[in-house]
Amino acid sequence: MERRVTALIRVFAVVGAVCGCGGNGTVDAYLVHASFDDPYRGLDRLHASVEDGAGNVIVERDFDPFGPLLELPDLKPGNDRIVRIAGYSGTTLHSRGQSAPLSFVADGSLRVPITFSTLPVAVALPVAAFAPGGITIDGKLDEWAGAPVAAELHPANASYGSPKDDADLSANIYLAWNDKGLYVALHVRDSCVVCDANFPDKVIVSWDGRYDRETMSYGVDDGNATIGPTVTETTGTVKAAASRLSDGYLVEVHIGNDDMGITSLSAGARVGFEVELFDGSNGAYQKVEAFVPSPDPLNRRPYPAEMGTVGIVQYP
Repeated sequence: MERRVTALIRVFAVVGAVCGCGGNGTVDAYLVHASFDDPYRGLDRLHASVEDGAGNVIVERDFDPFGPLLELPDLKPGNDRIVRIAGYSGTTLHSRGQSAPLSFVADGSLRVPITFSTLPVAVALPVAAFAPGGITIDGKLDEWAGAPVAAELHPANASYGSPKDDADLSANIYLAWNDKGLYVALHVRDSCVVCDANFPDKVIVSWDGRYDRETMSYGVDDGNATIGPTVTETTGTVKAAASRLSDGYLVEVHIGNDDMGITSLSAGARVGFEVELFDGSNGAYQKVEAFVPSPDPLNRRPYPAEMGTVGIVQYP
């Protein structure tokens, strides 16, 4: 298989000498991207890293983005390991991907997908690829435990205001699809949730179902949903739910085929997509982060031509 279609990262988990038992374990992490996206174009290096459950970097290494194999050896077994892949052109971040939390074991093998895409693109894998029992929209994200991170929001994504750090405002975005539509989930980190009841913390998800990219209007296939710990505003048959955490909140959304103006999603399709993250306090929305920088986030939703893109990908 061509390097630009699927790249293999083999992560070795090695039992330490104290154990005196077992041998090498492996995690085969496949970089998966949409057919229309080339996250390797213009790259001069790939930076791979592995973090433990506390966010500490265990190992990191740079690779030739067109090399035959990426290997991160000498990793001891453990739980809640995160594999991150970042593609750079010079010092500019161009592409990235992040695994779900993984367990490295001795004498075992685990194959997992890591969606890898350019920054304006996110990849949705089939629900069955990581949640064979399906997804229930309850705001708990239990079924998303095996899903890779499709996109991230950080202070660098600010369209309005200046978030201090990831704890102040940031999010991981997860995406999935099946014959019933598109599923969106977010884990939002926010150090002060529901600080102002009149300006509730919220996520606004916008979509362009047919990907016809209108520049100054909205079609019947376009829409948005607003969800937060204290607010839910949806139209049509869109379902949404949220739940509080000690350091933020969780959000789930299901956008059905009818709401996207399509018959059904299928591999190779594209959907216009935007996520805006609003943080309210002291009588106003102080900060807004967006997947693609929103031109006027406080006053209007982005037109389809201003949105990013979700690639609908079949895996495995």
